[in-house]
Amino acid sequence: MSVTLSIGNPISEYEKCYDLAVSTESGFHSVIEPIAEKYGLTLIDWGTFSEVTKENLTLFLDEVNLIRDAILVLRDESMQTKIHYLGRLGELASEAERLIKERPDMKLMIG
Repeated sequence: MSVTLSIGNPISEYEKCYDLAVSTESGFHSVIEPIAEKYGLTLIDWGTFSEVTKENLTLFLDEVNLIRDAILVLRDESMQTKIHYLGRLGELASEAERLIKERPDMKLMIG
């Protein structure tokens, strides 16, 4: 299983097929989820699904950036793992922002 970003209300073939890999499920549970729990983040609960919209995009981006900052100081992860997650989460943030700017009524699903 993996955690991906998809479009919850697609209006085109491109949007129907859109799928951005974020993390494996095990990577989410071992790296991302503990950070989200430690800081009480509200939009990082990807075990089921989280919905990102224009209304909560800023909060979502803030939470993703907090996770990225926390990954930098993890002691039990290799530099390769840190770089991997920093890249994936950076792409998640930039794609979420780009997609919602292109279509403000878009609902992004992460799970």
